[in-house]
Amino acid sequence: MTIKELLQKIIDKTDNKTLLCRVVNVNADYTATVEPLNEYPSLNDVRLTAKLQSQRGFILVPKNNSIVCVAFADNYPFITLTSEIQDIIIAIDGKITLKNNTENFGKLIVDLISAIERLTVTTAVGPSGTPINIAEFTTIKNRFKNLLNIN
Repeated sequence: MTIKELLQKIIDKTDNKTLLCRVVNVNADYTATVEPLNEYPSLNDVRLTAKLQSQRGFILVPKNNSIVCVAFADNYPFITLTSEIQDIIIAIDGKITLKNNTENFGKLIVDLISAIERLTVTTAVGPSGTPINIAEFTTIKNRFKNLLNIN
């Protein structure tokens, strides 16, 4: 069977279908090489993102040897589900919101750093002043505010 016939077999049999595959390796360009768990040959350049080589969005990077579900759009394979996650990348232009019904992570971090900025310690001669590196804490707090939604 020629390479062209093998590729046509993959395209014909996987049109609007999914394949269960094992991850061989993940590439720096947000693609992966996967090995289907059936008789199909390995697939290269399987996308982790909607746009090829995109570094924006919510990206689940699967672990090597994990099981993934690969779907096809316009004959381009992409990973839709993964059994094990190596990394989670959130790359957006806005801010990240992480919260539940009672807490907001961004506000929690800002509140923690604000409490550290007000820290005083009782000494033999009375309470200490604010931390000598308060400027560093303020800088870190502002960096968190740039990254995380605190509302």
